Amino acid sequence: MKNLFFLISVFFLIAISASAQKKGTGKPKYKKAGIAKEDSTIYKDTEVEKIPHFPGGDDSLVKYISMHVIYPQQALDYNIQGKVYVQIVVEKSGKVTNVTILKGLRGADIGCHNEAIRVIKSLPDFTPAQLHGRKVRCYFTIPIYFKIR
Repeated sequence: MKNLFFLISVFFLIAISASAQKKGTGKPKYKKAGIAKEDSTIYKDTEVEKIPHFPGGDDSLVKYISMHVIYPQQALDYNIQGKVYVQIVVEKSGKVTNVTILKGLRGADIGCHNEAIRVIKSLPDFTPAQLHGRKVRCYFTIPIYFKIR
């Protein structure tokens, strides 16, 4: 009886461990020289272990943007205010690329979108995102507030 219980337990453990293993694609992850293939994937900020960071943190990013934004005159004339969400890609090197407006102001933009893009393109390098201890490309969204004071 003990032998039967032991064999059933062993069979059960083998079945569990076999089903828990991932099925491979058959493609090697590494070249013969042991160097990982170049990963050009752009990850979402929710998929990485460490998100990109602006030098000095979020407060420094807000300060940088507020010091460099020049409110477009036409937007002032027409009392245009609101948030512009700018999406960027922070490269493995920390450089900012692929600057696009994710969500802009309703109606006539009157220069706010172009100003947001100009300022974001001028940002210094970020500390890049990391996944499994490696630097990776990552999307990052930055809101820019246009408010008349």
